[in-house]
Amino acid sequence: MKNNYLIFSVLIILFYGCNSNTKNTNPFKQGYKNIINSKTSFKSTQIALSTSEGLHNAFDTDKNTKFLVPASKNTLIIKNSATSIIKRYGITSANDAPGRDPKNWTLSGSIDGENWDVLDIKINEEFDKRGITNTYHLENNKKKYSFYKFDLEHAHTSIYGDDYLQIAEIELVALTNLPVTAFTNDRSRTKILDTIHSKTLLPIPLTPGNGYLKMEHLLKVSFKTQR
Repeated sequence: MKNNYLIFSVLIILFYGCNSNTKNTNPFKQGYKNIINSKTSFKSTQIALSTSEGLHNAFDTDKNTKFLVPASKNTLIIKNSATSIIKRYGITSANDAPGRDPKNWTLSGSIDGENWDVLDIKINEEFDKRGITNTYHLENNKKKYSFYKFDLEHAHTSIYGDDYLQIAEIELVALTNLPVTAFTNDRSRTKILDTIHSKTLLPIPLTPGNGYLKMEHLLKVSFKTQR
């Protein structure tokens, strides 16, 4: 009985996801994404100490590189062509000298790059170890911005006797509607290749045409695309 119900449920998914007159492009929502991409531009008030420790290192998704400036304070501006609603952000500590870590900062957002709204203020922040990412949530932020600004200040004079500021990575995470999986009716048809195994089978409520699924457990299905 369970196997028959499972097959029937999958057929419903395929029927409404692939053969509906309404094109379904987003049955599963990803939810969040890092807004930093190839079109993002960056600006720093302070110049990097060396070309190998430049500003791009703070946004290359590699915690083994870093952005280092010979100053205790710095301002970073991040510009995107599209607006986004930031819900959290992360800062990753660099490989050495904890005194160079940012300790105090303000994160602001702007539409035009001139008028800024303060989104978050942090005082006396610490990083437990090298190469660790501290994540900060902005769940109350509901406004879209295309510019983001960090006003940063380092912790204290480093073990090397300097007053530099360094960061390994910065991540800005926003809401997104980009699909993880999509069924479309104009370019493909789906065919089940393998037997579907499921320990728990739950009802899947569907409304004809909308293609959205609500499931408590993930149901994995193998499909073959035929053009």
